[in-house]
Amino acid sequence: MAEVATIARPYAEAVFAIADSASALPAWSAALGCLSQVASQPEVLALLGDPRVSAAQLTELVVSVAAVDVAEARGLVAALVENQRLAAFPQLFEQFEQLKNARENAVDAQIESAFDMEPAQLSALVAGLEQKLHRKVRPSVRVNKDLIGGVCVTVGDQVMDGSVRGKLAQLADALGVDSRDSQLADGLPPQVF
Repeated sequence: MAEVATIARPYAEAVFAIADSASALPAWSAALGCLSQVASQPEVLALLGDPRVSAAQLTELVVSVAAVDVAEARGLVAALVENQRLAAFPQLFEQFEQLKNARENAVDAQIESAFDMEPAQLSALVAGLEQKLHRKVRPSVRVNKDLIGGVCVTVGDQVMDGSVRGKLAQLADALGVDSRDSQLADGLPPQVF
């Protein structure tokens, strides 16, 4: 994993420099996201070593399937294909996003909620996170019924677990209950209820 990150870094930094100087960070972010999804498909990666498919054909395939409209994106894909680095695209995208977030003093937050969140609830949660983190928060929300109730927020490597499942796990730890207990897997420690 570290090797792929090392390979992707110069590409991410170069693309960031181009996007930043052109004030096109959002456009590049969207383009790299689409290209990353296409380039990471096993069927596409299998074509990389296929002698029947030229580098130009593979570049055209990736760009056309991703349907990106950033002019320089074709050159980036061509460079990655030519240098056999197409598999590094997801890491390139992740590093670009980190650079973009640092420039914009922003952070991506993955929010898992036990239930669909109302817009007002999400706005209040994001406002609280922004106040706590002193950064702009870009939320990505998904429903996870296993949480039982509440939310779990992940920002980088920091996890803020306000879910019922998390609270039950803390309670189980405090009571000395083995968290590998099969009944705990359902989120309900028998000693508590």
